[in-house]
Formats: sequence, C-alpha cells, structure tokens
Amino acid sequence: VGGSLAEVCYACKREGVVNLAMVDIPHFKETVILSFVCEHCGFRSNEVKSGGAVPDTGTEIRLDVREAVDLSRDVLKSDTCTVQIPELDFEMTEGSLGSMFTTVEGLLQQIGQQLRDTSIATFANGDSSAPHRQAQFDGFLEDLEQMRRLEKPF
Repeated sequence: VGGSLAEVCYACKREGVVNLAMVDIPHFKETVILSFVCEHCGFRSNEVKSGGAVPDTGTEIRLDVREAVDLSRDVLKSDTCTVQIPELDFEMTEGSLGSMFTTVEGLLQQIGQQLRDTSIATFANGDSSAPHRQAQFDGFLEDLEQMRRLEKPF
C-alpha cells in the first residue's frame, strides 16, 4: 500500500513529492516509510513511522563490521532505538536521531554529523574549551570516521 503527496520542500520552499509506503517489517509490525524528493533543489529525506502498536519489548541486534558489505547493510532505526558502539564507549539514546532508513555507513555518518552540529560539540570545540577536551572530542570523531571508512573494524 502506498501513494504520493505534494509537500513543501524544507530547503527551497518549493513543491516536492512525498512517497509513502506501508510495509510489514519484522520487529516493527506495520511501518510507514516516507521519502521526500525535491526535483527543484535536489533535497532528499526519509522518515520511518510506526503504523501499528509498539511491542512491549524491543529486539537487540548486534553486528560486527569487518568488510565493506557490512557497511552497506540496511538499517531501519526507530526513534526509540538505542545505538551502541562499544569500541568507542558510545551510546546514542532513543530519540537522538529520530527514525530513519539508511545503511550502517549512513548511520555512522549521521551520528558524526549530529555530534558536530550540536551545541555541545560547539561548546567543546570553542575557544573557551580545555585543549585536552577538544583533542579528545576530535579523536572520537576521527575514530568514528575511520570506522565509517572501514579503516577500523568494529
């Protein structure tokens, strides 16, 4: 089941198209996938919404990323999902990035971008920050980027 709707583009404020699809995905039940494309400016986004009842318990999925094919795995992340990268002692709590359909590589990229864009990152890297904190934060982002480029398996 699916369809399309006209929607105003967030980037250029002109009309774009939202494509909707209702799918039944294991561990998610009924799910609505929304994909927005603006043919005027090229802006794209996607969103995943629960279309049914939320289960009482979640599902834990673990992945060892060792090869390029692992980075290309599809990820359907709900807005209640927690993402952990033990090698970095990192945990992203639910609601941090919202829901999305991406790949492992795309998820790592989104995490890095979110961390760079937050006020915490700005404060940590500002001219009033302690040099060791700035170096620590920069090192963390570099480790994350090395994982995304598969230079550091995880």
